Amino acid sequence: MTACQPPAVESAGGQAGQGRGPREPQATGGDRGAQPTAGTRGPDFAVSFPDGGAADVGPVPSSDDKACAGELHEGKLVPVDLLLLLDTSGSMEDNAGGKSKWRSVRDAIEIFLADPQSAGLGVGLATFPVPGKLCDKDGECGGGKEFCGKKGACAPPANVANVEAACYVTGANCIDGMPCTAFGLCAVTGLRCSNPGQPCKGGVAGDTCTARPRMCTDYREAGCSGDLYRTPSVPIAELPAAAPELQRALAAVIPEGATPTTAAAKGALDHLRGRAAGVPGHKQVLVLATDGLPSNCAVMNTVDSAAAVLAAGAPDLSTYVIGVFSAAQLDRARPALERLATAGGTGAPFVLETGSDLTRRFTEAISQIRGAAAGCEFTIPRPASGDIDYGKVNVRVTTASGQEDLPYVGSADRCDPVRGGWYYDADPASQKPSKVLVCEATCRKVKVTVGLSVGLRYGCKTIVIE
Repeated sequence: MTACQPPAVESAGGQAGQGRGPREPQATGGDRGAQPTAGTRGPDFAVSFPDGGAADVGPVPSSDDKACAGELHEGKLVPVDLLLLLDTSGSMEDNAGGKSKWRSVRDAIEIFLADPQSAGLGVGLATFPVPGKLCDKDGECGGGKEFCGKKGACAPPANVANVEAACYVTGANCIDGMPCTAFGLCAVTGLRCSNPGQPCKGGVAGDTCTARPRMCTDYREAGCSGDLYRTPSVPIAELPAAAPELQRALAAVIPEGATPTTAAAKGALDHLRGRAAGVPGHKQVLVLATDGLPSNCAVMNTVDSAAAVLAAGAPDLSTYVIGVFSAAQLDRARPALERLATAGGTGAPFVLETGSDLTRRFTEAISQIRGAAAGCEFTIPRPASGDIDYGKVNVRVTTASGQEDLPYVGSADRCDPVRGGWYYDADPASQKPSKVLVCEATCRKVKVTVGLSVGLRYGCKTIVIE
């Protein structure tokens, strides 16, 4: 098969090219006749090849080529790697409708990891700030103002679950006169409690108050450098095999510290850049989940600085944003989350209000991200022999409801909002494509997470948008 120039793309007025997407070449003689025209049809049937093989689909009549022979290949979804960048600051221990925010998020991620639809997905874990150092005495910490602290809440023992943990137990009262009450954590709900060894409130089976370990306090802004976040807590690996290590890492988290969002995002994206070079062909995606706006750090750590970091990664490295906030915080938080999601190239954030159904809603959010990140991007298989003739490639989508031949549209901005279509990730007139992308309208209809078969057919003139 001899390579040729890409197909013409018909505009609404019937003009080819219009300076967008692949253009019809200025061919002469017989070469001109090899180019596709609007309405050209390829083979009218497809064959399934689970192993990615190819076969001759035989002579099939078309509108201007009475004996077109072609071969069909199975299109493979581009592998997707998700790096979960989770906020584990101290406020994640706050009550979110019967469970702590952290326990609600942790439970949601465990459900996501066990979901059969997540199989084959690459998932890794990073947290911010840097995990606190466990200690038994001050000498084990870094000296200076740092000490081995027993975390407390400014509230009577019966109310520690419902206030912010904002003090260390030193024998003195809080500024507002309330006692600084040392607390533990409930084994199941993750809520703060003040009666170690006793059942927690709420009557949840096995929800016993366990002692919260001491940690070194740190007033030197440790955790504000992006270098600290370039190595994930759990490296990206494919599910379901990766699930046990991710679950162990999630179970070991003890929320502590502030919110160095800018540094964490920079380190995480640096890691994904390196991974993209090491595993070409995989799509690298960052999922940033937080319950607070950037805080602490003498270096720049604001919504604007975090957005600048995310924008520097897009569009090659997309960032999805999930925010977990109380009703009282939403008005202030929403514009910041929208700023971050827009900078990350994903448009709208997932804004979740704390409440008893937070686990369910977080699970739904991350499942939607899984589908959106996977999208409808397919690798381009090699033909049985020779090179690909980009003027003779067609895409057929097969779902439970039937089959559809998609028109070639040239570029994302030419996708038909109803009929959909397909295009390459690069203009074949200037560089070799590596992926076929299905337009959003088609992608929404087929719902890739419930089973989509895409066939790439070589050898028959490309069907182009009419």
